[in-house]
Amino acid sequence: MKVQKLRLNQIIQAQVVEIQRHQSLIVSLSGSLFRVTNTTGKSFQLQEKVNLKVIQVKPLAFQLINQPKSFGISYTV
Repeated sequence: MKVQKLRLNQIIQAQVVEIQRHQSLIVSLSGSLFRVTNTTGKSFQLQEKVNLKVIQVKPLAFQLINQPKSFGISYTV
């Protein structure tokens, strides 16, 4: 899947490839890397798969889905 072809409300899966300081993660989406901000306080693991919903296409922004209700996370890249 090419990042340029993402559609509003589309559900995609990315993988955590790096955990950085200051609540930042690097996720891989079809070979493209994105820095995302973790606003939940949840600790993610390397190689963990996360499901994202496209909430905006320009600029590209995601929302984490299929997580327990106590967690809510939004990604803007």
